[in-house]
Amino acid sequence: MEPINREKVYDVFSEKTDDISSLGPHLLQSYSLYVNDYSESPSRNAPIATQTPVEFNVTFIVTNLPFLGLLHDKTSPLYQSASAIITGELNTLLRNSEIKAQFDNCETKSLSVLGQNTQVYAVCTFNNSATRPIDRVTVYRQISYNTDVITTLGPYLLESNSLYVDDYNESTPPSEPIGKVIPGFNVTFIITSLTYTAAFNDPSSLLYQSASQSIILKLKNTFENSDIASAFTDCKVITLSAANNQGTGVYAICSFNNTSAAENVDRVIVHRQFSYTTRNITKLGQYLLDPNSLYVNGYHKSNEPKDFPNRSQFPTLFNVTFTVTNLPYVNALHTQTSPLYQSAVLTITHQLTTLFNNSDITSAFIACNTRSLSTARMMMTKVYALCSFNSISTENEDRIIIYHQFRYNTRNITILGAYSLDNNSLYVNDYHESAFPLTTSQQPGQKSLCFDVSVIITNLPFSSVLLDPTSPLYQSASALVIYQLNAIFRDSKISAQFSECTNILLSVTNEGFVKALADCFFKNYSQQIDNVIVEQGFRDGTNKTSSTATYEFNTNNVQITGCEEAKSTITAAAPGQPPTIASARQMDLAFQINFTIVNVNFTDQLQILKSSEYINLTTNIIARLQDLFTNSDLSECYKFCNVSNLSSGSVKVSTSCYFDPFKQNTVLTSELIESNFDIGTNGSTQLGEFQLRSGSVIVASKSLGPLNGSELPYWAIIVIVLAILLALFLLFILGSLIALCVKKKFNGFYDMLQNPFGIYYSHLDGK
Repeated sequence: MEPINREKVYDVFSEKTDDISSLGPHLLQSYSLYVNDYSESPSRNAPIATQTPVEFNVTFIVTNLPFLGLLHDKTSPLYQSASAIITGELNTLLRNSEIKAQFDNCETKSLSVLGQNTQVYAVCTFNNSATRPIDRVTVYRQISYNTDVITTLGPYLLESNSLYVDDYNESTPPSEPIGKVIPGFNVTFIITSLTYTAAFNDPSSLLYQSASQSIILKLKNTFENSDIASAFTDCKVITLSAANNQGTGVYAICSFNNTSAAENVDRVIVHRQFSYTTRNITKLGQYLLDPNSLYVNGYHKSNEPKDFPNRSQFPTLFNVTFTVTNLPYVNALHTQTSPLYQSAVLTITHQLTTLFNNSDITSAFIACNTRSLSTARMMMTKVYALCSFNSISTENEDRIIIYHQFRYNTRNITILGAYSLDNNSLYVNDYHESAFPLTTSQQPGQKSLCFDVSVIITNLPFSSVLLDPTSPLYQSASALVIYQLNAIFRDSKISAQFSECTNILLSVTNEGFVKALADCFFKNYSQQIDNVIVEQGFRDGTNKTSSTATYEFNTNNVQITGCEEAKSTITAAAPGQPPTIASARQMDLAFQINFTIVNVNFTDQLQILKSSEYINLTTNIIARLQDLFTNSDLSECYKFCNVSNLSSGSVKVSTSCYFDPFKQNTVLTSELIESNFDIGTNGSTQLGEFQLRSGSVIVASKSLGPLNGSELPYWAIIVIVLAILLALFLLFILGSLIALCVKKKFNGFYDMLQNPFGIYYSHLDGK
């Protein structure tokens, strides 16, 4: 065996990369290769004396790439993507041209605006030799011919008179070479598994370009694997249009060489070859087709069977829905044209296809397509996909088989490729099996027990972004914490009683650690679950999962307390009784909303909390606030409002309103609350039957401390302060009296110390 050394590795690499010029789709710089510091002189492969590199300035206009501001910035992803595609298309074009031997590479230098279109400036380099010199006319005509007379460059449409090579331009481009006629066949069909969207009307949209490129690739594969592959040249998608049943109609032109080997190619042959290679016009790659929609230059052959078919002859579509827990739902996933949406859809579709191709029903599997992404609880992402299968058994059994295959191949509905799944979220044609089956220990309809689990994460550095529920870092961290808490309790001794943990809130401790607070639910079995048992289960599960956990929890500072779902409505007050006030949780956001009612006079009765006048007015105010927010953009996250104080000046009202931040995709701020209040009160002028004073509305966020259902009014606070001052005054008086008494008690003792012998009396007789 020949020994392997650095020279041998160098030679093999050089040979396989065309003398160090290209590695797959990437261009290499000649003579940049080093193997253990070994390199070879440029004279080894390409003597400089015989070839001289020459550069040509190439400019043209792309009509279906609208110029956006980001195309000015060469560091922007949009510029880099567009320039990379254009560079790749130019390199591919010239490497397949008649001057490919002299061609070196092209590089896009800049993109600029011209009207509403984009002008491209590129530099193409050739190795000019004495035997076959390259000039600008040759380059111009090769680019012109290989872009269909300056009309298309890959996915881009070109302005036919915009091509210049070193300022050379031909107003009437040369005709195609004689003897090579490329007839085009109009091929139209309907894709039933590709939902038509408005973005398909815009050829410059990312969604249109992605779909058209995918369809072109499938058409090329179809004809290149057919009996007329030697004659096939190319296919191009011209338009995508709306079809029946939300499908998408495709209009494409496919070209074939009119040579002796393919002179019998006509519309009938193209139709038959397309029909045969697409399984009787049912499947084009991952796309499902309408079997009666194919037309080739107007030729159509009905695909309807003469006899009524069995159900097994046609594929069946199954709705597959599930929730991804580690893909935070952001606004970009709502827009089907966004790169994030398209990337996620392609990845999920690929994972579903791989799953069923490796399953026990792979012979019946046809294709899966992700149709939409939507928001689920805790800002997770819900996936809706359509998967088609040939008949497996009866219809009702098919969905059960598919459900079980999905569950088995995702580790009991927990992992799909890189994605983590909610194991209780899978539905196949509405068929669902609960991940937590009801046992005889729990009665149907019995309410689950809820506990607030508070833990400190020691290995997650605090960042202010972690306080923003809409930030990707917050969403990613919260999803991982929820996933880890679920894993801890499912591996604990109380796993049979555990259901799930949800509704997480991240905050920071005084020591700078990140603190997580989550709601964890347990089944209400005959065996009572309390906070002590939950804490023991947490410690037990943490010890078992610590080696595989992402975050480290401080088990010495875990706090388990009972939680209670807050009411979203205000219970109607009984006559003579104040309204029932809903309770708030620590995770809710509180906002103080103050305003002044001008069509109600303040009376002494409004100072008495149990008076009927106070009760009626506060009940009506709360009801109007509830109507306002439940009919606003904050309806999903609104919980309740309380009236905390009424004061004079017409009637000044102070209220506290509470919102659930986990049910809102945007950050809840006082500005957002005030905006919705302003809209719902007609410019802060009318709250139901109450007229508001203009400019009196003030909205401010407030910290949510322990709540007992009500807040002290201002007069009560004043009374408390006066009582404290009075107590301090009495203490001062008492202290002063005690000091005087002590001083008086010791006054005589002090005099004796001044005259220790007392008063002297003489013994002289006064007689």
